[in-house]
Amino acid sequence: MEMLLDARKLPEGERVEYWRLAMHKVLQARCHIEPAGNQSFEATMGVLPMGPWNMVEITGTAHTSHRDGPGAEGWVSLMCQLEGLGRMQEKEREALLRPGDICVVAPDRDIVSVRHGRFRQLVVNVPEAELDEALPEWRELTATRLQ
Repeated sequence: MEMLLDARKLPEGERVEYWRLAMHKVLQARCHIEPAGNQSFEATMGVLPMGPWNMVEITGTAHTSHRDGPGAEGWVSLMCQLEGLGRMQEKEREALLRPGDICVVAPDRDIVSVRHGRFRQLVVNVPEAELDEALPEWRELTATRLQ
């Protein structure tokens, strides 16, 4: 079953709160959302469960998300920048993401994700135990740009 969350269907004044709640619902993340500039805030999220994994496509306009504390327990996110520019920051690590770049997002850390202009990202959420088997050094790769 695919779920589509679309902030654009709401009046402008309700979109940011809707998106904050959507991030919590899908990614189990406590977030603070800051739209960029005076432009209209737009964001959509399509969720596709894939057995023990799930895939999330996120599109929208420029904004910054601050995730406070852990997201979904036991899951690691692999974020692929498909369109636009993004930046992922975790403590002193920071990655500028261009189309085709991938970034590992740890489930248990505060992060800041900046979307510069219109963007499209694909996030694949993988059970931590599976990623430990496939890529044991993933913890050293969080918030770094992988081509």
